[in-house]
Amino acid sequence: MKANIKTLSHSLRLFAIRHEERPVALITLVVFAILNILQVMSHWQVYNKAEHVGFYTLYSRVFRLSGYDAWSCALLSDGSIYFDTKRHPLFLTVLYPLRWINDWVMQTFHLSIAMPLMATVLTILAVYTAVLFFRTLHDILQLPKSDAGLLTLLLFAFGHVMLPFICPDHFAFSMFLLVLTIYLSGKALKAHRSLGNVKTALLLFFTAGISLSNGAKTVLAAVYTWGKGERRSAKRLVKLSLSGLIALMVLGAVYAVNYYTLEKPDLEARQQRNRHMEEVQRQRGNTAFFERQANRQKWLAQHQNKTAGNGLITGLIDTSTPRPESLWHNFFGESLQLHSDHAFADMNFNRPLFVHYQYPWQYAIEVVLILLLVAGIIAGRRQPLMQMLLCWWAVDWIIHIVLGFALNEVYIMTSGWAFILPVAIACLLQRLQGRWLTILRCVVTFLAIYLLWYNATLLSRHLIAMA
Repeated sequence: MKANIKTLSHSLRLFAIRHEERPVALITLVVFAILNILQVMSHWQVYNKAEHVGFYTLYSRVFRLSGYDAWSCALLSDGSIYFDTKRHPLFLTVLYPLRWINDWVMQTFHLSIAMPLMATVLTILAVYTAVLFFRTLHDILQLPKSDAGLLTLLLFAFGHVMLPFICPDHFAFSMFLLVLTIYLSGKALKAHRSLGNVKTALLLFFTAGISLSNGAKTVLAAVYTWGKGERRSAKRLVKLSLSGLIALMVLGAVYAVNYYTLEKPDLEARQQRNRHMEEVQRQRGNTAFFERQANRQKWLAQHQNKTAGNGLITGLIDTSTPRPESLWHNFFGESLQLHSDHAFADMNFNRPLFVHYQYPWQYAIEVVLILLLVAGIIAGRRQPLMQMLLCWWAVDWIIHIVLGFALNEVYIMTSGWAFILPVAIACLLQRLQGRWLTILRCVVTFLAIYLLWYNATLLSRHLIAMA
């Protein structure tokens, strides 16, 4: 009993913010509290409606930020499930306590606080993601506090790392869990031990539960730390595999319960409502209603990517979006440095596939970031944590670049891989000395300040303009 209490106490200490981490936590809290307040206030008169409103219409037409969804708020408002639970099997369970809170508020005060609730959670996730990333750089990679803080600032200055923490989608949850996995894996690698069966099972359950593809990264982390551990054995590998299998079985059971008790009844009721609405519009002779639907389908057919087929897997494979342009304009461009033209437009509605920067020096910023990434990978090629992150990044390349899943809006996936860039720069900082080290610090400081100012200003102005 005492051993279990001690283990629980040790686990909870993971989330205690240390003295040297408080500046990072405070700055992150202030920045994302402000951005989330601006996001909530941008349409507050609409977001707070609890009655006489269609929540699908509200959160699909009013909330528009770069293709991120606000279906979590629809769930919190009336229990409707619009996101893909097959790819995010645990997201529904994580959100449901917030659904109960908002439901009570709506019934008591006739006011919806779905968006403020999500904004609060996103701000907390931003703080802990920043703290854990800072801790990884400082504790695992042994960077000075100033360098660790600078690289943490750089990470959160990236455009599509900033955006997920104000958008009520799953990406902020995913990034927090991935950074947590990086930190725990880094500790294991530093101690020359495996990640452990219980930690592997829990991390796999939550990472795969929020986004299935992230489960592959947790598996890679578990296998990689086992391979680098001092006490490798086939028996330990079997135990590790069994713990992962149990986690996936439990996750499957959670999904099945949610599907048959919540999702399936909601889907059937929604389909019935849609059929009834179409019949009413047909009886009224409302041709404009059907024209809007036809125009929408026509637009999607003209602008959406072509896939390899209509199957579960082939339907996700993009065969039409050009890879080189996607890498240049979206993967390394929009992901890190937002475009001011068509800013925050949605690819599924009004954003062109590729947008160009207004000034040549903005492309120079992109080139510098790519060069720093390449140089950092070379410098850290023998660093175990860097090697593990390269394996993770290979997963992203296979899914998004090779197969083309979500390639036409690949920038919204940035929060799943962008941490490799500051880690690569950290490896470069460790290798340089003297004047070259000073020059690199100056370059990184400039990039962090510029990207934070540029991306945050663009975002703030956009949110204020919508208010």
